Amino acid sequence: MDQQNTKNFFQTQIDQLINLFKTEISVLKKAFQAAKILTMQSSVQKNNLDQLSQHFDQGEKEIDQATKKLDDDLASLKEELSTVKYPFSKK
Repeated sequence: MDQQNTKNFFQTQIDQLINLFKTEISVLKKAFQAAKILTMQSSVQKNNLDQLSQHFDQGEKEIDQATKKLDDDLASLKEELSTVKYPFSKK
């Protein structure tokens, strides 16, 4: 009977260890899967940031061009206004 009890005890312990290992393996699989997803998302996010940076650079160039055009237009208007003869005199 002792031999049977000992066999059952060890079998129970082995079954518990196997279940613990299965649980640990499942957790590790999920952790690796999460790391893989994060790694893939990281490259997508880097690509998105690069595109956003390019968009901002393009926007900055367009703003600089518009500012230069406005400055040129303002200078041209000032020049035209300086040549206008007023029909009345200032007192």
